Amino acid sequence: MGLLWSSSSSLAATPPSMSDEAARAPSVALSAPPAAPPAATLEPVSQTHWYGWQTLLVDGAALGVTVGGFWLRPPHQDWSVVSIVGIGAWAVGAPVVHWSHGRVGVGLASLGFRLALPALGLLLLSTPCSSSECSEQILAASLGLAIIPAPMVLDATWLSRERQTSGPAQSAPGGLSLAPFVNAVGTRRMLGVSGRF
Repeated sequence: MGLLWSSSSSLAATPPSMSDEAARAPSVALSAPPAAPPAATLEPVSQTHWYGWQTLLVDGAALGVTVGGFWLRPPHQDWSVVSIVGIGAWAVGAPVVHWSHGRVGVGLASLGFRLALPALGLLLLSTPCSSSECSEQILAASLGLAIIPAPMVLDATWLSRERQTSGPAQSAPGGLSLAPFVNAVGTRRMLGVSGRF
């Protein structure tokens, strides 16, 4: 945006031949370069992206296949192939989601949680009763039941958060810069000030 103040003056004593020659001459602008704006600050903007809904969808589908396999198993079998496939999908489904986001280490951590925590929970569930009240077995069973679904909670709430950089944000230069200029066009002289704000 510019501000302009101009003044014009005629040369009264100029001979006709010189005024015609000056009118045919190209215009000459003498202007000072505007002051350079302050350097823009380039800072990468990073934000946290949550994709836990993807791990929840995979876990829900895997658990659905597992439960459906128990309903479809033959009467004389405790397990079915469908249930085993569902358990395998539950173990590797969320790590595959992390790997698809390029997070190899997080995927390996998720796989470790999904193998170690359910094994620990099943170990606690199989604790033998050592007294008549079996209070230790009840406590161990409760802890085991709480540990088995823990990998799903860890994946959805903690491991499924990644930082994404959306690009540098250029801050607008602030302040006001003014620059005077002189412009000569034929017999007219123009004096002005250009500004940027």
